Amino acid sequence: MVMKPRKKVSGPRLPALTGEEFGAKAAFFEALAESSIDGILVVDAEGRKIFQNRRLVDLLKIPPHIADDEDDEKQRRWVKDLMKEPDRFIEKVVYLYSHPDETSREELELKSGTILDRYSSPVKGKDGKFYGRIWTFRDVGVPPNFDPLAMRDLVGFMVRVGLVVGRCFAAAGA
Repeated sequence: MVMKPRKKVSGPRLPALTGEEFGAKAAFFEALAESSIDGILVVDAEGRKIFQNRRLVDLLKIPPHIADDEDDEKQRRWVKDLMKEPDRFIEKVVYLYSHPDETSREELELKSGTILDRYSSPVKGKDGKFYGRIWTFRDVGVPPNFDPLAMRDLVGFMVRVGLVVGRCFAAAGA
């Protein structure tokens, strides 16, 4: 289906979408969020989860009974218990909910040793109305296919190549 451009509408309201157009756009947005390497959580202004992707559930090993509950408080408690510094985790969440205009980015360490990059920003309409907050979590630790022996071999090879190149320059009088 090709979506036809609509005329520009004056004022902050969006153009009306047909049910089919709305369904298509919603499907695209959901596919976009589900295909992300980041865990994504969107919470409305009342603290209810309105979206989270599968990556978030997998990354934080959230049990289904918590993941399926719209109450974000239960999930926060679950995630807090995973953190190496649980009080720091909760303090920042509370701070951001009480300062809805602020964005935040920080690294968090789980008790398991996993390092997460957490980013959060407000969700606002064009008119500035606050609708909630989006949180993204990315595992920034060692990639799952990282092989330290292969890395050691690669570094050794690069050192040997550097020595050969250096000798060539020295022999050429450079």
